Amino acid sequence: MAETQNFDSSQDNQDLVMRWMAAGHEVVHERSTFRHKAYKKEFDKHTPVTQDGAQLIMSNGHALVAGDILPERADLALDMDGCVLPQHEFEKRYREYLNWFTMVEGSDPSAEYVPNAVQYISQTPDTFSESPGMVEIGFDASKPAEEERTHRYDPERDEMVEVMKTQGDALAKTVEALTQVMSERTPDPPKRGPGRPRKEESA
Repeated sequence: MAETQNFDSSQDNQDLVMRWMAAGHEVVHERSTFRHKAYKKEFDKHTPVTQDGAQLIMSNGHALVAGDILPERADLALDMDGCVLPQHEFEKRYREYLNWFTMVEGSDPSAEYVPNAVQYISQTPDTFSESPGMVEIGFDASKPAEEERTHRYDPERDEMVEVMKTQGDALAKTVEALTQVMSERTPDPPKRGPGRPRKEESA
């Protein structure tokens, strides 16, 4: 994406920064990007970020607020109330934003990939590794992964038993019960009616 691009040289960087400043945009030096003057807005950091009236919750359970989001991304993807813009409106703003970057010669800005608005605001620079990539807001690499339960309490046995064993027992009971139900519902095979009398063999 544009805001994570690497400049070919310091001169290119300086020329681009001067272009942004001359247009009245706010330069964000640490991320080699800018805040578009037409969409720049300031939020209270505790403002809930919403979509369709509900606060956005990250996959890790983090409730997203305006203070979590990179300001240049919030400018483009949120309205004045902290609500995520419809995708088509966000795409229009994002393409306008891209036009302020130096593109590879011969490239078509209108053909550039546009991210999903929610995904766009849900990412933050990865500070847990040396990777220049992004991670989901609320991600904590220092938090140990949740351990999978290997035992659970079985009230029938009044003891802790292995999860796999109890799952196997439950499956066996289900199969047994199903077999019994099916046998009760399966009618007895029809009895053969009286057939033709067997021919007597001639002497």
